[in-house]
Amino acid sequence: MRDYGAIGNGTADDRAAIQAAINAASKVAGVVYLPDGTYFIGGDLAIGDPVKIQGSSASTATILARTSIDMVTVSNTSGVEIASLGFTGAYPRATVGYGVSAAAVSNLNIHDCVFSSIPDTAVSLSNVNQVQVANSAFRTTGYSGVRLQDPGAGNLNQHVTIQGCTFSDINCQLAGGHAAVQCHGTSAPVQLFISIKNNTVAAHGVGLGLDSLDSSLVDGNQIVGNQVRGEGIAFTGANNQITNNRVNNCGAAGILQWAIANRSNDGNLISGNTCWDNAQGIAAVCGQSGTLLRNLTVTSNRCYSQSLLHPQNYGIQSYNDGTNNYSWSGVQIANNDLRGNAVGPISLAPPAIATLLNNLA
Repeated sequence: MRDYGAIGNGTADDRAAIQAAINAASKVAGVVYLPDGTYFIGGDLAIGDPVKIQGSSASTATILARTSIDMVTVSNTSGVEIASLGFTGAYPRATVGYGVSAAAVSNLNIHDCVFSSIPDTAVSLSNVNQVQVANSAFRTTGYSGVRLQDPGAGNLNQHVTIQGCTFSDINCQLAGGHAAVQCHGTSAPVQLFISIKNNTVAAHGVGLGLDSLDSSLVDGNQIVGNQVRGEGIAFTGANNQITNNRVNNCGAAGILQWAIANRSNDGNLISGNTCWDNAQGIAAVCGQSGTLLRNLTVTSNRCYSQSLLHPQNYGIQSYNDGTNNYSWSGVQIANNDLRGNAVGPISLAPPAIATLLNNLA
């Protein structure tokens, strides 16, 4: 990399040198290696062909931005890998700019990286397929940590895995629609076969905000809220498995199935989770007139309250979110341990109905 003139002293603008190395390596699907150093860039690094960018380690090889820029843009390609690099942005001095922005990309692998002080979203994904974000740390972002953008009608984000990552001080501007991991969508389906596993989240607001999530897995995550606002896991969509997560201290529900009229709300499973000291342990809400919630199974969860200062009112609750014009069908709440909540084990606000079986109260 230094053969192209990069200095890595944090002062000289190394963008042109790194871009020249990327361009050369892309011709042969090669590797751009960044040794120890701080590489200031005055503009974005553009990747449009297969290449691997490898740092010596995320703590010793850092790409630095001082202004509102997208640090790395990956577009219209397949087979890009970004590994063992630090990305340091200019938040709060800058208010816009991504760490890595990927659009119309497949087979993208981002791993063992550290993203800090990113003004907007650290990793932005739009119209992507076969993407992995793994074993990376996200520290202080203005908005989301990893965000699957709404790519518009006819496009999909699919087969995305986010695992083994840590998130802290995410969504510092506390904007709605942002979270440590955020799936955003206005037209369904836009997020298919998403896997969010074994991540650790310290949430300012919502931990995992998952809109239009279909046929996906959210498993083994640990989420701690700030006791003031936001759900631990909030999702809309169908045929999802929300399993084996540990969620506590959230200002709203630990886990929320938010059903709305323009989404399919069918066939979701919430199982094996532990939720304590949230506003509610698990909640299911119909948020629009005419919504139908179907075939939701809530089973084998442990929901309880242990904090005198921040008690969890109900283990499982439904409540009206501005409308009574909705219906539930085929909802089963079974085999949950709901002992020790501050007000009661289960509260279902009419017209919500469910089959209740073998719950400990």
